[in-house]
Amino acid sequence: MRYLSDRTRKLALYSILVSLSLSIWVFEEFIPRPAPWLKPGFSYIPVIIGMELMGTVLGGSIALLRSFLGALIFGRLL
Repeated sequence: MRYLSDRTRKLALYSILVSLSLSIWVFEEFIPRPAPWLKPGFSYIPVIIGMELMGTVLGGSIALLRSFLGALIFGRLL
């Protein structure tokens, strides 16, 4: 049995964190807000985990990719 390389593990973790962050963000959109400016922000938890495990650049790119994919899904940015 072949073992996964370090690069493959990093890519798999990156994609899991992006998809987790995006799915949490989609569910957050349907939670009613008590005030227009108040948003829970639970989707930043995978971003923080990614920053801790893979560094700030890849962790920040998780947030950027989540925002871009969310804009494609809902038709608005942020």
